[in-house]
Amino acid sequence: MKMADTSLVQFSISKGDLAVSGAVPAAYFEASVQPAMDKLLQEIASRSSGQSAPEQSGAAAKTGASGPLDLSVKTICQRLSAKTGSDLLKAGAVSLALVQGQQQFTRKEILAEAQKAAGYWKASYSNDAGRYVTTLQSQVFLIEASSGQLSLSAKAESEMMELLTREA
Repeated sequence: MKMADTSLVQFSISKGDLAVSGAVPAAYFEASVQPAMDKLLQEIASRSSGQSAPEQSGAAAKTGASGPLDLSVKTICQRLSAKTGSDLLKAGAVSLALVQGQQQFTRKEILAEAQKAAGYWKASYSNDAGRYVTTLQSQVFLIEASSGQLSLSAKAESEMMELLTREA
């Protein structure tokens, strides 16, 4: 007898005075909640930049081949005023999600992306990368979307889009 997956995904999204949060089964989140939240965040981001939301079609829409931002991880570090290992891994996760369009990624992928921030990355950060990711999870910046797969929380994604799309 196969046991049903009962893991829950916690999510939250807020903009101004409006906030929505909940916890739903992982399968429902992936099938229904995540696509709706992605579309909503894209609409919020495009309205804050004064543009209409771009429509994606074909493979790019299915795979999330590219994100809404065109920034290097080093530029993200600059905009975040990154100074700590946690800041660097935060920038790496933001780059994966909002620049490369990956909805989910591993700790290893975050680390590899953060290491691209020349001038910010220190070799000693590699030793504590697991602790930095755990810190970002405890701050609900990152959430575990599925076993071994992380993603930005809806609130983190919204805040980062707002911060990174402001005029520099």
